[in-house]
Amino acid sequence: MLSDDAPEMVAVAARRAVGCPQVSTAVFDQSEILAEDGRFDAVISRHGLMFAEDSVGAVREAVRVLRPGGSFAAMTWGPRDMNPWLGLVLDAVGEQFGVPFPPPNIRGPFSLDDASLLASVLEGGGLEEVAVQALQTPMHAASIQAWWERVPQLAGPLASALGAMEPEVREQIAQRAMAAGADGSRADRDGVVFTGSVLIASGRAPQR
Repeated sequence: MLSDDAPEMVAVAARRAVGCPQVSTAVFDQSEILAEDGRFDAVISRHGLMFAEDSVGAVREAVRVLRPGGSFAAMTWGPRDMNPWLGLVLDAVGEQFGVPFPPPNIRGPFSLDDASLLASVLEGGGLEEVAVQALQTPMHAASIQAWWERVPQLAGPLASALGAMEPEVREQIAQRAMAAGADGSRADRDGVVFTGSVLIASGRAPQR
């Protein structure tokens, strides 16, 4: 089963799964999975756990729907300074308005960027054999302009924020971000590349 709390995302997944009868889709939040206890052999959260208001509760809900000994894995972004491809854009938005973006009280892409914190979330949710691994994930783009146009497609909350702004404000942010991106990237033969990092956490549901 593929799920998300955004109907548009689920609709795309459903279209791509046409012809694959073993794949189903559903719309629900990770804090309340619409499935009975012990239904799944594995649960995978891809860049979603860091946005949960109660990340420990979200892991606990995943454990509920896992069979005994079932596997859980979550991917989050690594430290902000290791992900300038995204951090520089967030900084540009914050500098435009003179406040951090996202605000400190709002869950954001770097809410679980520390390996120890991420491990404690999985353990707090009831998982055993917890491990966290850092993986380098550089981002390549054909140009700084292409990078700027691509990043909002990978960060839904950022895209929503930019979409709500006046065009001239978006353009000011774009110019600020692209100037920072030119300094924060390096050239390669196909364009530019930014450093990137993710954390991959895993664990097992207890044997009941």
